Amino acid sequence: MDKKTLRDVELKGKRVVMRVDFNVPMAKDGSGKITDDTRIVAALPSIKYVLEQGGSLVLMSHLGRPKGVKLGAAPNPDNAAFTLKPVAEALSEKLAREHPLLQGRGRQGQEGRREEGHPPH
Repeated sequence: MDKKTLRDVELKGKRVVMRVDFNVPMAKDGSGKITDDTRIVAALPSIKYVLEQGGSLVLMSHLGRPKGVKLGAAPNPDNAAFTLKPVAEALSEKLAREHPLLQGRGRQGQEGRREEGHPPH
């Protein structure tokens, strides 16, 4: 059985769930600045192809390794160090279109929540 690639599938009108590696290095000062966007840039050809073919995307990734820290736990109740918001902003800039962030709640199995300020699709 041959492996199919994105180019082997009709994408027009389809929603594609794509796992991407956006675990990018961030500035240690807590500013949320991405110090190396290589992983974002590497995913752009596949992302652009799906969009150009008339598909829509749900991108899934994670950022960092929380080492057992649960969301909402002290001392960082928002766990801002692990948010993908800076990545979503960088991706939106590179694609010249908004890419809303639906932030999951980790392994607790709770429903994801849309970041404030982003309208639903």
